[in-house]
Amino acid sequence: MLGSLAGGVLVALGLFLLSGLAASASDHQKLMVATAAALIVVARDYGGLKLWLPSASRQVPVEIFRRRLGIASFQFGLEMGTGCRTFMTGTLPYFAAVVIVLVGAPVDALVIGTAFGLARGLVPFGRLSSSLSTRWDETLAEWSLGRRFERATAPAAIVLVTIQASFLLQGEAVFG
Repeated sequence: MLGSLAGGVLVALGLFLLSGLAASASDHQKLMVATAAALIVVARDYGGLKLWLPSASRQVPVEIFRRRLGIASFQFGLEMGTGCRTFMTGTLPYFAAVVIVLVGAPVDALVIGTAFGLARGLVPFGRLSSSLSTRWDETLAEWSLGRRFERATAPAAIVLVTIQASFLLQGEAVFG
C-alpha cells in the first residue's frame, strides 16, 4: 500500500510540475479544457467513444517478486500507483491528470495523487489481507467489483473534480 501511495503522489507531483505549461491560459480556457476532458471521460467510459489513451496493458512482471518481500511489495505498489506499468480500466485518472495540470495547486495535486495511489493499492491489499485469497479472487471476478465501483462513482467524481477546478480557477481552494 505504501508503494502505491508513493506512486500516486509521485505522478501527481510530476503533473503539478507540468502545470506551468497551462499557466498562461485564461481561467475560461482552462475551464473549457476541463469540461471537454470531462465529456470525453463520460463518452469513452459510458458512451462507447473509441479513443486510445496511453496505458500499459500488461501485468507487473514476475521477476519483481523474486526480490526480497519488502522491496518487491514496494516496487509492485509503486508501479501500480503510478499507473505506468499496469492496465488502467477507466478514463477518470486521465481527467484527474488534466485537472492537476490546469489548476496548478500543489495541495490539490497531493490530494488527487494520494487518492489515486490508495485506490490502486486497495485491491492487492484486500487480497493479501484476506485469509481466503483464492475465494477472494473468485468473488471479485463474480462481482466485477472494481468496474461496478468505478461506474458508480466516476460520474460523481467527475462532477466533484470539475467543481473543485472551477473553485480553484476562481482563486478559492476547496481542499487547501
